[in-house]
This record gives sequence, structure tokens and C-alpha cells, in this order.
Amino acid sequence: MEIKDTQSRGEVMRSHIEACKAVDKTVIAYCKEHGLTPSNYYYWQKKLNATTAKPLFTQLSAMPVQAVMPTVCYPNRVRIEFNNIVRLF
Repeated sequence: MEIKDTQSRGEVMRSHIEACKAVDKTVIAYCKEHGLTPSNYYYWQKKLNATTAKPLFTQLSAMPVQAVMPTVCYPNRVRIEFNNIVRLF
């Protein structure tokens, strides 16, 4: 199997990987039957799984929250209230 273009090789190997999963054979037996090396098969399996893997981060959407105005109360009955707080996030 001599294919120069990396994308084309990826597509060919993807079809081999899917076909190997569909048949009731070991990877070694499948590779031997189709003239592939197991190391090349596993290389492409890992590479193709990495490109189709789920993202590591999930996008979150902002939710409205009710503003709570913080208050500091000291034992001597002094109160400090913060009214217009600017959020930096």
C-alpha cells in the first residue's frame, strides 16, 4: 500500500480500521490478509481517534444570577455595604 498523500492514507486506513472492527478477526490476522503492518494499523488508529475525540473542554453558557450586595459587620456595630460592584469575569 503505497499512497503519498497523508489525507488519502488516513482515509484508506480509516476504512481498513472500520472493516477490521466489522469482521471477526484479530488485528494481526486482518493486517496479514491485507498486507498491512500491525504497527502502522495501530499508529493510524491512534492518530484517527485523536482527531475525532471529544473535546477536553465543554463550553458553558452564562446564567443570570441575583446580585447579592456584600456587607461587612464589625463587633462595634460599624457596617460597610458595597452597592455597585463591578464584576471582572
